[in-house]
Amino acid sequence: MLSTFLILSGIMIQGGITAAIFKFYNDYSEKRSKDAVIGTVLAFVTVAALAFCLLSAAFASSISYVFLNDRRYGYFVILMLGSFFLSIVATVPKLI
Repeated sequence: MLSTFLILSGIMIQGGITAAIFKFYNDYSEKRSKDAVIGTVLAFVTVAALAFCLLSAAFASSISYVFLNDRRYGYFVILMLGSFFLSIVATVPKLI
């Protein structure tokens, strides 16, 4: 259940950003402009994922209760959020 929650959250956070990378990256011919596109996207994804993870970590025990019916597993939620953050941020460099 937690994995499904994080997968759906990742889709919402990225919000089609992968398609936008390809469009805007290929619109420019200069390396500097292409690097600016990648940097902007990486910054946006990092900030959005970090905000989501920090907010979710604040409510880790509640999220644990909703999905696992036990508040004691809040640390599992925090571990999964850390993994989620790293995987979301790592998707941007993989695209180019």
